[in-house]
Amino acid sequence: MVGRLLLLALLLCGLCVADGDIGTVDKDPPAFSEERAGPPPRTGRFASLTQTIQRQTRQAECDSKWTDIDPNHTMCRKDRGTEVVLDQATKDALLQQHNDLRGRVSPIAGNMPKLVSNDIQAAQLLVWDDELALVAAKWARRCVVKHDNGNARRVPSLPGIHVGQNAAFGYRSFTSAVQAWFNEYKNFKYGTGSKGGVVGHYTQMAAARTHRIGCGQADCPGYKYRRYYICNYAVGQYTSDLVKPYKKATKSCARCPGKCDSTGKLCDCGGKLCLNGGSLDIATCSCTCPDIYSGPTCEKNACKRGLHPPATEPSTNTPTTQSPTNKLGLCVFK
Repeated sequence: MVGRLLLLALLLCGLCVADGDIGTVDKDPPAFSEERAGPPPRTGRFASLTQTIQRQTRQAECDSKWTDIDPNHTMCRKDRGTEVVLDQATKDALLQQHNDLRGRVSPIAGNMPKLVSNDIQAAQLLVWDDELALVAAKWARRCVVKHDNGNARRVPSLPGIHVGQNAAFGYRSFTSAVQAWFNEYKNFKYGTGSKGGVVGHYTQMAAARTHRIGCGQADCPGYKYRRYYICNYAVGQYTSDLVKPYKKATKSCARCPGKCDSTGKLCDCGGKLCLNGGSLDIATCSCTCPDIYSGPTCEKNACKRGLHPPATEPSTNTPTTQSPTNKLGLCVFK
């Protein structure tokens, strides 16, 4: 019976194609409910009123830098578990593991950027982003077997940037969870995508558009799983990345010959991201910006009267199909 339930859980997981699908190694099938066992939830008008009051309370208690992004931002949610603080050695290990695995993709990537630490004393390795890590750790403390939505994990320091997410539960260590995500390459064929199994974790890790990472871990006694691991990625993968997460080549760094790192496998632009819908030329590490933006990272806005509100990302946890500029809003001319 347990085997049948586990098979059913794996099939269900395969349906929730996401920034990275949910993974688990526990023997029991994952419980997708946010809450612990208890009385059934209220329904009807009273339930709607209660939810509205709870949401307004969260917004009143939450910093506006988060609610300006999304009224229900992850940083405004109540903790259920306890954060497992990641020291610098653990952060460096996670960065190194991601970079090592990104350098091993097959077929060879010609435009795979290196992930870099933003600690001034750290070696130039994919960029660790403290705000991405802050939000990832917050979501881990929710102790739920699901993802937050796209808008709810965006960060103020990266305007216009879609943020992806990988999640895992119950693994003995963070590094074993990361390895399990990458091991989905066995289900993947470049140019085709999934051969029948889950690939969303792998393609998020292998996405060439991803330059930054931030991870968090929580301890959740009394919940379905004791350990919760979350990594948030910028830029998050797009639907096309589920088939072609990078540009294949016959030689590593083929598209960035003057920017190759010491391993000879990864393009090194120091973790540079082009904000507000800009695109990065991996060969020169320079940004091409939309008309209303300028600056080295497209950080300067030429709109004197501000922007119309951007389109919101879907609440479902699927890779975005929108280009960055579709979510930035337009200049207000009137």
